[in-house]
Amino acid sequence: MMIHSVYDLIRAIKEHGLPEIEKYLNIQHNPTIGDMYEGLTLELARKSIFNQFDLRVTTGKIKNELGQISDQIDCMVVIGEGETIPFTNKHIYDVNKVVAVIEVKKNLFTKDLDSAYNNLKSVKDIAEPNRGMDATMLRNAFRSITKVELPEPDKVDKLTFTQQMIYHSLVMECYLPARIVFGYNGFTNEHSLREHFIKYIEGKQDIKTSKAQRDMVQYPFPV
Repeated sequence: MMIHSVYDLIRAIKEHGLPEIEKYLNIQHNPTIGDMYEGLTLELARKSIFNQFDLRVTTGKIKNELGQISDQIDCMVVIGEGETIPFTNKHIYDVNKVVAVIEVKKNLFTKDLDSAYNNLKSVKDIAEPNRGMDATMLRNAFRSITKVELPEPDKVDKLTFTQQMIYHSLVMECYLPARIVFGYNGFTNEHSLREHFIKYIEGKQDIKTSKAQRDMVQYPFPV
């Protein structure tokens, strides 16, 4: 089937990919089972890429101009050609050519959030020191979420606390490749996932969240 939307992508996974994988779950070898889920995600991502752009889907690692390298990335959407790792189907891409990275999890529970978080954080850690961002995208996204115009940088501190948090979150999203965790099984619903994610973030020693920040995770968009 042709994939034109997220709905089509999820339906394709359910109808075509998972039944094929389930027949081989009795092999009881976690790395191989993980490879099957990663391979399914790669295949479906490739089908969903617009043909008119030079976008590709692969797996491997990301590097910056200083030679720093990320952790292994299960799936990444990239622009153009990258460096092939010898005798593998994996590639190394410059961070400026990476559009999105996807961490694939067969099961997504609290313990899996930690490994996914650290893996995707490795992308942030090697982002270019002088990497730019699309100011127009930032302005449009801020306006769409808050319904107010984005002020000049020296006046951001005049915004409400919630608006400032949204602004800084959007800056990071515009600055970095999209970072996605794709879980095939896990929490029973979105609310449960959000609750456990908040508890996970609160448990990290280097992150302190306020009530307003917790409310943003629960309700990230104005009502």
